[in-house]
Amino acid sequence: MTPERHSHLQKIFEDVVRLSEPERSAFLDRACAGDADLRDRLIQLLSADEETVIMPEPISVHVGSAVMECPKCWRCYESPHSACPRDGSTLQFAFAGRQLIDGKYLVEQRLGRGGMGAVYLVQHVGLEKRFALKLILQDGALSPVYCESFETEARALGRLRHRNIVDVTDYGLDSRGGGVPYLVMEYLVGKTLGQILKEREVLPFEEAIGLLRATAEAVDAAHDNNIVHGDLKPANLFLAEEPGSQQTRLKVVDFGLARLQNPLLSSEQEEGNQTSAGGSLRGTPAYMAPELLRSEEASPASDRFAFGALMYELLTGSTPFGRHLAEVRVNIKKPPAALSSRISKLPPDIDPPVLVLLSPDPKDRPPSASAAVSAVAFAWLCAEQRKWRAREWPKRLALAIAATILALLVSAGIGQLRFARSLEGRIADQRFALLPETRPDPSLMLVSIDDATLSADERPLSDRASELATMIDNIFTSGARAVAIDLLLPSRWGESQELARTVISHADRLTLALFSAPSGQIVGTECINRLTAYILGPQRYAALFGLVNLEEEEDRTIRRARLFYVDKSGRKRQSFAGVAVESAFPQRLHAVSPVEPMWIDYSVRLRNLTPISWKDVRAQLSATPELFRNRLVIVGATYAGNNDEHRVPQVASEKLVSGQLVQALIANTILAGNPIREVPLLGCLAAVGLACLATTAAALCFPHHYLASLIASAILLCVYIVLAFWIFRTSRTMIAVVTPELAILLSMLAAWGLKSTLSAYPVAEH
Repeated sequence: MTPERHSHLQKIFEDVVRLSEPERSAFLDRACAGDADLRDRLIQLLSADEETVIMPEPISVHVGSAVMECPKCWRCYESPHSACPRDGSTLQFAFAGRQLIDGKYLVEQRLGRGGMGAVYLVQHVGLEKRFALKLILQDGALSPVYCESFETEARALGRLRHRNIVDVTDYGLDSRGGGVPYLVMEYLVGKTLGQILKEREVLPFEEAIGLLRATAEAVDAAHDNNIVHGDLKPANLFLAEEPGSQQTRLKVVDFGLARLQNPLLSSEQEEGNQTSAGGSLRGTPAYMAPELLRSEEASPASDRFAFGALMYELLTGSTPFGRHLAEVRVNIKKPPAALSSRISKLPPDIDPPVLVLLSPDPKDRPPSASAAVSAVAFAWLCAEQRKWRAREWPKRLALAIAATILALLVSAGIGQLRFARSLEGRIADQRFALLPETRPDPSLMLVSIDDATLSADERPLSDRASELATMIDNIFTSGARAVAIDLLLPSRWGESQELARTVISHADRLTLALFSAPSGQIVGTECINRLTAYILGPQRYAALFGLVNLEEEEDRTIRRARLFYVDKSGRKRQSFAGVAVESAFPQRLHAVSPVEPMWIDYSVRLRNLTPISWKDVRAQLSATPELFRNRLVIVGATYAGNNDEHRVPQVASEKLVSGQLVQALIANTILAGNPIREVPLLGCLAAVGLACLATTAAALCFPHHYLASLIASAILLCVYIVLAFWIFRTSRTMIAVVTPELAILLSMLAAWGLKSTLSAYPVAEH
């Protein structure tokens, strides 16, 4: 094309773009005056779009001097064909010469047409493989500058390999008409992005950002190889179908071709044309950077401007400055409208990273297209996360509260089951094992009827009432504050006058044993006859007895005791140890709760509670008359087969121990003011519930950090049990472990289950 013809074409174009669609056709008829080629070029500039790709069928070769093409199916034939054999349409001239390009590429069908030429489906006659071949069509001889520029660009494109850039497999210069440059590319089947936008107008952000990311990677890869596209637009983005799959892959086509100079001008003519014509424009106006409109050279920055215009169009359905050269020249002088003002679904967050690509100064644009896409994707992600939080947090906080309450209730129920209570007891035993050993209260002393006593005197106990009465008198004479007899005395002893006198004399400081049998019968009062009971009176008589029953836990281990028990008949009775301590040191009993059970202090080792054998009491009293001064003396039986043996925590003894020793440990605990304090289960669950609520809420409100919430819950599990041991060791305070730990585990499971069913948190795609 001569400079004069190019100037004439540009003037007509600037006039016609101002007209509406109905007026353009008549204007072109008058302006072109029968010049079909000129009219065709003007229509190409106005539409700036490629035509639909159609998979052709091979056509047989005919010898002729020109290639003709059907205006309906675009199949190509050699003259002398005048009509399409398939549909009868009159053939149109395509280009001069034979149908075989450069002796090896057979032209089959036109695929599309652009400002620089046409793209044809060709078949390599040697390889029998199809390619897309672009002919750089022109009206005269090529300039040497153009040939050199074309070869340079073609070589660079041939070296450019990227999954999102169409592969250039060959290039050359066909000898017809003074030389026709051509590029051979891989043949793609699919649609251009321009065609898709015509069908759908706007793409969803998630779909658009994927296409933009692929385009950006291709553009940046080309820039890294010093190749500038120069005409980036939807028509040059091809969604190629992947063979054997329903997926498509974006391919950028026509890289670098827009930078080629006018093919008909020499370097002197090109320079003269720029001077005389005021500069030539190469590209599509809607996507041209301001510097290109000033006829400056295309650069990576101008490609990024076009990329910004492309992004703007994909997200809003319209170009930022218009489509025609005249309106673009006017609108580009002011910033484009914000994307969010055009599409209400788009958040304002993405406006700045998109609009910065359209900055008039190339230096203000991002350093790469990929960086721009990342900025837009990040802005969109922040907006989506903000909307997600506003929508999901209230609901998830309510679910976290409900899940925590449910976990607490379920764990409290499970905690009452036998296995859970047994496990709680064993954990308590381990805490006692970590306590430093303590000495028993010095005011406590034991006297035991042991195997040695029975060996020394083989009389049965039923015949020793007088002996027992005498021994009790001697103990009180020695200064004892109280005596508690942990023996179920037989009814025959009620006949002993010596025992009756002793009981009457020391009733206020004497404790006898009662036992509530499983049948409901109360055993132990038979040793006091009616006369003695009458002399004592109802109150003194009732205060004389204490219930020796012990509470066994699920594993039949005795760990706790009470001051009061309810017997089988429903009557409230004071415990044996409680009556004994009250008779000796009544002021110490007030420190113990009369309602709640108390933990027996097993930090006192049984070896420090060695009782005095009954047979040795008389001799020791003779040697030490004040042996029992200010002492609470508990008399019991430890001989084999006395049927009063019990299981205690292993820290105290791995063997069964006598009831006398257990009663002594209970009395020692009471004398110490019940030193083992206990936090109510409700208090433990309340504290743990707050922690569970925090971790559950964190897991639901920050599901992208669920692993951190899981680790926090696991740490809470470990910390709680460590804390339970530490608190017990430092302050002798018992807190429940099993039920709170179950609550933590259940809340973890609830958080995991809810997280799996609720909507996912928006995160960046990698």
